[in-house]
Amino acid sequence: NRTSVTAGIRGAETTDSLINPYWKDDKTEDPDYIKELTEYTRAQQLAENGELESAVKSLSAFIEEYDDSDLKPNAQFALGISYGGLGKNKTSIDALQTFVNDNPKHPLVADAKQVIAELK
Repeated sequence: NRTSVTAGIRGAETTDSLINPYWKDDKTEDPDYIKELTEYTRAQQLAENGELESAVKSLSAFIEEYDDSDLKPNAQFALGISYGGLGKNKTSIDALQTFVNDNPKHPLVADAKQVIAELK
């Protein structure tokens, strides 16, 4: 059901993981970092608002543009959840499995595996 899957985006990510996702150093004054964070936040907000088609486009664009971003794992997770909310179960499973494979130690791996199991 669309609502429970969408609600899982915020529910699964702790505020700490959204604000401080594995920063290597302080980038708060870096204009490139600020642009990156702004684009990620905008995409995440679309997902949280249930604007899933727009969220999928924005998250996919973010992942492509910021391939080496510290926020990429969070974006991959949100992308998988958004596909699930749209009822695109196979695409959701594939996206979440990519997230798990690429980030085996990420705090959201257990949540991703749970969603994968529910969508199968």
